[in-house]
Amino acid sequence: MPAVGVVRPIRFEHSGFRSGHRRRACRAGAVSARRFSVLHLVDGVVVCITAVNSPRDLRLGRKLVRAASSLKPPIASTVRA
Repeated sequence: MPAVGVVRPIRFEHSGFRSGHRRRACRAGAVSARRFSVLHLVDGVVVCITAVNSPRDLRLGRKLVRAASSLKPPIASTVRA
């Protein structure tokens, strides 16, 4: 556990092309804990993933982007753009 007042670096990575996304779905994680990921969707299809301090999510997200996976509600409608 880091000492009080110590700020850990943030690793921000994304895969895919996020321009034109219409919806976002936030995956389990906590913004306050600085570890989460966001899927960017166009018509329910995953076009990009943004991961913060979550390399495992990034690896899985890359597979979803390559496969042009579609997400069904309620996941696809979790957060609107």
